[in-house]
Amino acid sequence: MACRRSDIVDAGSPGVYHCISRCVRRESLLDDPARRAWIVNRLRFLADWMAVDVISFAVMRNHLHLLLAIRPDIVSRWSDREVAERRVAVLPNLRTRARHGIAPDAAPTESEVDSILASPALLERARSDLSSLGFFHRLLKEPCARRWNRQDAVTGHFWEGRFKSPRVLDLAGLVQVARYIELNEVRAGVADAVPLSAWTSASHQWRRMVRIARDAGRSEGASLTPERLARRVLHEEWRPVLPCRAVRNASSDSACRRTGRGGATRRGGDDWAGTALGLQDPPVRLAEHLRALHVCGQSPRPGRTGRIPLWMEPPIPAAIAAALGSVTLVASDVRRTRGNGPAAQCALRSAELVRQALRAERSWLDLARSLAELEGHVTSRGTCYGTAESVEREARRRGCSRLWVGFERRESDAA
Repeated sequence: MACRRSDIVDAGSPGVYHCISRCVRRESLLDDPARRAWIVNRLRFLADWMAVDVISFAVMRNHLHLLLAIRPDIVSRWSDREVAERRVAVLPNLRTRARHGIAPDAAPTESEVDSILASPALLERARSDLSSLGFFHRLLKEPCARRWNRQDAVTGHFWEGRFKSPRVLDLAGLVQVARYIELNEVRAGVADAVPLSAWTSASHQWRRMVRIARDAGRSEGASLTPERLARRVLHEEWRPVLPCRAVRNASSDSACRRTGRGGATRRGGDDWAGTALGLQDPPVRLAEHLRALHVCGQSPRPGRTGRIPLWMEPPIPAAIAAALGSVTLVASDVRRTRGNGPAAQCALRSAELVRQALRAERSWLDLARSLAELEGHVTSRGTCYGTAESVEREARRRGCSRLWVGFERRESDAA
């Protein structure tokens, strides 16, 4: 018997969900890189305007994985006018705009915003829509289905039914599902390393690490030392690859409306990837996440031949080398830093300091290794991911006695 969406998704509270969508008949309708790029850009646009974090994603040839965090707590902090503006920005009434000669991609007009503010029912609906999983998928999947059906000169469904959305309940489930999603290209045999996973969030997170090291090199200049660079790299938190723009900068508001992008970044304390689960301390760091990806990607998965070769350079040293190569040597080629020059020596020493720090934190790496075996059993059949204790709590919340989780069935005594 299928589980109702309302039994899985608690729209009134923050939560993390693993959303899976497949193309009709599982055909490779997303094989075109232009289509994959459109989806990534659309995800970025929706995260800018809605209160939904894209923690991880993987755009494969015939299916789509999204790890999304809904944030109704952030929507509750927005004023009525901001809610109305954001709602109009993501879904304007195109017929009304055409009738009044307004461009489809124009910024929200005062009349459009005032029409929502004048109706308490519309305003309440707009507030709930901005953190809704269903509304997010509607805005993501309907436009591309219409566009690509026209390109292919076909009619009918583009996506195979509704999306699946098992809920993530705890830290173990969060890191497991994020790793499963970001290693999809590796397991499919189309990528040999984290930086080469072009259509997953893993490569975006790796490029963020490169930018962090590059910014440190530019700010420090000649005074850059391996110790300072290692501290900067280790300090960065693991954040959603596309976080929602919870706060907009008033000075750049008009420019943001013209470009269709949100203005400012999140408030402090709302940044790291586990915030929607209520996990505040300690936050997981980006270096830990990338290292765990590399370690688990090197482990074989049952039924899959794809894996990261044992000789492949780990992502952290590669990111530091790429950053210092672009700053010190004015070159993007990582191989330029492999030598006896100052940049190469700083990169090697910084990477070694990062490795030593990560080895000292046995708990995180032990968790990564212990979950490596479970990674092969992640399925979309279940309604949630989590430990026995987390599933017990979720069962009580739903008032049911049995729950299917992502990798095994847990029994609960909750009535």
